[in-house]
Amino acid sequence: MAQQSKSSRSAGVSRLPGTRRARRFVRNAGIVAALGGVMSAAVPAVAGAATASTSSRPSVTFSFVNNQVSSGTQPELTYSARNLPRGSGLYLQWQYGSANAWTYLQTLPGATGTVTVPADPAGVFAYRIRALDGPDVLAVSAPRFLWVAQASGCDVCQIVGDLGPVAAALIGVLFG
Repeated sequence: MAQQSKSSRSAGVSRLPGTRRARRFVRNAGIVAALGGVMSAAVPAVAGAATASTSSRPSVTFSFVNNQVSSGTQPELTYSARNLPRGSGLYLQWQYGSANAWTYLQTLPGATGTVTVPADPAGVFAYRIRALDGPDVLAVSAPRFLWVAQASGCDVCQIVGDLGPVAAALIGVLFG
């Protein structure tokens, strides 16, 4: 009869060649199975935390009540901001001319609302909203375009106004 160690006798395993390797394999498989259960429970929790953090990012959206107006008409826009820290501010910017520089136009009150902006001359203008906390930029909205047609007596302005959707697509490709 083969000689047995105290621990293998209690387990009922004789000391035959390969038995030690088999016991180690069974022990390691149990550890791996236990860790696998822990990991499968932890992975959804980590994924849920990542989803929660991205959904709590600050964001700003807006749209014009009417994005095609006549010159001299003050357009209205509706805006909404989410997940902004207390003390942060919303600032409306516009882009005009060939410089492609954004210029601050006005500060927006509150996190949501509808405001009237100054009237523009005839042309196509880009607008956006920036959310700032001091010097830190928290969020920037997608740009929106406003088409301003000459009030009356301008055939070229009427043609440009009629091409508004085509111009919007082209401007969106170039500057979007």
